[in-house]
Amino acid sequence: MRKIMFSLALIHYLSACSMYDGMSMKPHKTTVSTTTSMTDIDKGDDDKDQEKSSLGLTVKQEFIWKDN
Repeated sequence: MRKIMFSLALIHYLSACSMYDGMSMKPHKTTVSTTTSMTDIDKGDDDKDQEKSSLGLTVKQEFIWKDN
């Protein structure tokens, strides 16, 4: 989560710097995807078997340059 927040802050800062006169960077498309998985953990004894569930989150944001 910290990486996402840092990335968004950096993109906002760079777009505010006006590195390119007459152009600005605008968000174009944002995609959020999730993955879930369930894994059996076999510890050799039926009484101690466990299941591990995992959740993955991916956020992808595309930007385009626009003339002001």
